[in-house]
Amino acid sequence: KVPNRILMTANELLEPLEQMLGQYPEAVVVWAHLGQLRYPHKQTRYSPAYVGRLLQTYRNLYFDLAVSRPGKVYPGSGVVDNALQDPSGHLIHAWKEVIERYPDRFLIGSDIAGDRYWFLEEKVRRARDLLAVLSERTAEQIAYQNAWYLITGTKWVE
Repeated sequence: KVPNRILMTANELLEPLEQMLGQYPEAVVVWAHLGQLRYPHKQTRYSPAYVGRLLQTYRNLYFDLAVSRPGKVYPGSGVVDNALQDPSGHLIHAWKEVIERYPDRFLIGSDIAGDRYWFLEEKVRRARDLLAVLSERTAEQIAYQNAWYLITGTKWVE
């Protein structure tokens, strides 16, 4: 049961999320923005190890890789919110290990909305840069095959 408070920490939301994932194993859940930590002091449990455990436990959980640009400071907290990459854009090793271990559970995301469509070209370039540091097989799965599976229910066939 979710605590009855307006301001909850992200840590407090993880238990109800896990209960929901376990109770509804047929529900497909896509968690947006892998490795985005806007309030790290409220998200102390969120880490590559935690995400890896979730992916091992819950077959219905997926993550998208739509994160803010490397080094961008989130105005609400004053911290760099992209924990997936270092400020120069290199994928953090621990996150790369999780992605390579569960390549069928990640998707490219853009986080593009009507008020920021002009940003799409840069988002696509950054997604390609991120995919370029992964194994070819993992990059192909993340770039289009996993989305195909979620949409059609069938594995991609060459």
